[in-house]
Amino acid sequence: VLLQIPLGMISDRVSDRRYLLLACATIGLAGTIFMPHFAQNWHLMAALLFVWGGVVAAMYTIGLAHLGSQLSGHDLASANAAFVLCYGVGMVLGPQAIGIGMDLFGPSGFGWALGLFFAFYIALVGARLIRKIL
Repeated sequence: VLLQIPLGMISDRVSDRRYLLLACATIGLAGTIFMPHFAQNWHLMAALLFVWGGVVAAMYTIGLAHLGSQLSGHDLASANAAFVLCYGVGMVLGPQAIGIGMDLFGPSGFGWALGLFFAFYIALVGARLIRKIL
């Protein structure tokens, strides 16, 4: 929760929030990769989870700010409803996918499933940025 304010302020100052979303997803993927290596040291794991959790949670806030900068009126209301619907679907399907990953790969399946989600998000944002350039 503490990182929402500084990341929101950064989001207000960048011209294209997709780069910030890409950075947040990359940090999310990196944090997922480092989690197993930090699990034996409580202090390192707590610091990692503080930064990782704050940056990952900011993806929702920055995504809403991106919608607000691109749309207005009825389009913004419709896009916000779709955004919230997708968030809700992720809240239902995400734990199921992580559980399946843990069934298949044991405890490390947690990280593999999260890493897969972040990699997919990075590919999605990267494709949108490439499409903007072309």
